Amino acid sequence: MSSVVIECRDVVKSYRTSKWKKLPVLTGVNLEVSEGECFTLLGSNGAGKSTLIRLLMNITSPGTGEATVFGRPCHKLRSTDYYSIGYVSEAQEIPRHFTIQSWLKYIAPLYPSWDRDFADQLMKTFDLDPKKKIRNLSRGMRMKVALISAIAYRPRLLLLDEPFSGLDPLVRDEFVQGILEVTEGEGWTIFMATHDLEEVDRLTDRVGILEGGKMVLNESVDLLRSRFIRVHISLPTDQVARHVEAEFPKGWIDIQQESNRLFLVESQFKNRALSTTQIKELFGEEVRVEFIPVSIRDTFVSVARSLRTGNSLEI
Repeated sequence: MSSVVIECRDVVKSYRTSKWKKLPVLTGVNLEVSEGECFTLLGSNGAGKSTLIRLLMNITSPGTGEATVFGRPCHKLRSTDYYSIGYVSEAQEIPRHFTIQSWLKYIAPLYPSWDRDFADQLMKTFDLDPKKKIRNLSRGMRMKVALISAIAYRPRLLLLDEPFSGLDPLVRDEFVQGILEVTEGEGWTIFMATHDLEEVDRLTDRVGILEGGKMVLNESVDLLRSRFIRVHISLPTDQVARHVEAEFPKGWIDIQQESNRLFLVESQFKNRALSTTQIKELFGEEVRVEFIPVSIRDTFVSVARSLRTGNSLEI
């Protein structure tokens, strides 16, 4: 049975904005991430994703509740614990006077398990010239160097905070492919926070959605794909005015109407026959129904849009 690598219990975090006011960022987060799992934390800008990762790294501390990494409270992590944790952040800066080669040589002694051959292999994988200075690298190349710096010592846990932000599609693809290649078979645990969703389906085993400082959804990708589906309903013209959103099942979210067509996401989908029967009971036998699989990106967008419009969710 896999052991728990990351655990959060009722984690609350606020930042003081003035002498009398605090801004709540995390408002009771609960989650577990198991060994060998790739967990992706989705959320809009300002949802609290980076704060949670900074808390796991002991860059900041929780107000109340507890967060642990490898069973140790994050605020008690020892220097030796960081030998097993890799960290890459969009805001991460590398001293620009170094060359890639001299930078890796500089940080290698900090990690007893640094694998020089592995670092060289990664530079070839990412097509990096070791003699280039950091200051002359594009943002995408600097992110690749940051990733090498974080995984060349073969950590057991890799924390990625918005790793794809600002990367062009080709570099993003190379970055993701690099992560997939080097972690395959290693049994590493990955915890990734992002709002760039194009690559989530390729990487992740489980998804959490953080909105307003709370975890509103946390489950496996396989379960999400099986129970969320987009539904297009074509109504007879004379039926359109008879139906209002209050009559719709609670599992329907992100409901939109255009003329005589309804577009929605069903979050408790079981099978097409059952859903079709339910729809015809609501709208009559003459309706036409189309079911369309949704990506993790579409699921997140639908959940976030429903939350922002103030709809109560039954997901």
